[in-house]
Amino acid sequence: EPPRFRAMAEMIQSIGNNEVLPCSGTVTVFIDGDGGEFSIGDIVKGVGWLRGVGEPHNPGEVDFRVRSYRTDHGGNISVAGNLEVVEKATEANHFYSVFRKRVCAWVDKNLLDSIANIAPAKIQTLIVAMTTGRELTGYKGLRQNFSTSGLSHFLAISGFNLAVLFGAVWVCMEFLHFPWLVRGWFLMTTAFVFLFVVDVETSVLRAGMAGILVGMSVACDRGWRADGMLAIAAIFTLCCDPWAAWNPGFQLSYAAVLALRYGSGPILNVLLIPWNLFPNLAKFIPGSMTRSLFTAFSASIAAWLVSTPITESHFGSVSVWAAVASTVLAPLAAVITVL
Repeated sequence: EPPRFRAMAEMIQSIGNNEVLPCSGTVTVFIDGDGGEFSIGDIVKGVGWLRGVGEPHNPGEVDFRVRSYRTDHGGNISVAGNLEVVEKATEANHFYSVFRKRVCAWVDKNLLDSIANIAPAKIQTLIVAMTTGRELTGYKGLRQNFSTSGLSHFLAISGFNLAVLFGAVWVCMEFLHFPWLVRGWFLMTTAFVFLFVVDVETSVLRAGMAGILVGMSVACDRGWRADGMLAIAAIFTLCCDPWAAWNPGFQLSYAAVLALRYGSGPILNVLLIPWNLFPNLAKFIPGSMTRSLFTAFSASIAAWLVSTPITESHFGSVSVWAAVASTVLAPLAAVITVL
């Protein structure tokens, strides 16, 4: 099959039966070829088929028309022939987009060059999805496998990646004994670079905003409150996109963080009841090792419990093994992200 180029576009008008209809909204355009002749801001003209979003066919099925209305996305256009560039965009008017495109291309090239000789194609797809959020060949099948097992949060670029990155940067600064002012600016710079390079989603924006606020607090030598930062990140996100409140990524992201903050402790206390009732167990199983393991497991259970109703309502299925598998895979994912 010929390669397919996919891009987001804003419809200006459509012509059919000698009638010109003005349009307002975004569509996804699929074009034969690699799209190398196009750049952001080009005005193009072509012939194709517009497939809009229809009503659901089965009871209980998700009505994508609602999501389409919220996101201002009108559907997909498959272009039959070559597109004609009516007006070419100038790079001067899109300096940010061009600069970011070049930086992202440089990052992607270095990332692939570093793992091309030591990892098969499927592992390369996994690592790229976890670190930059880009989708290589085979991503859809990989995403389906992760979603089936309830572990798609590891594959998708998320706040987990930024938290691991922040931890690695903080350990390095602690080792080098940097002053607090320098540490704060390093954290803010890390957050800005991360948000600039990766494909930003709701959870990434939340983590990036919180990270920038933490960096500001550290640079000013002031304390910080996690609940306040979480609230500011949510308010900022909703100010930019009020419809984000209905986005499952938004709900899962903030609900999981609240669950980690307020649900992990009670669950940990329940898991440690046998050691409290039977002190002799500490002679056979060390308490420090048990507490570390149960702390990670209680965090996974708390996040799984709060995300289960949200996942069920949006996607219609949940995985009962997600909490156990998350505990096992979290250290591995953290190591991959840092390396």
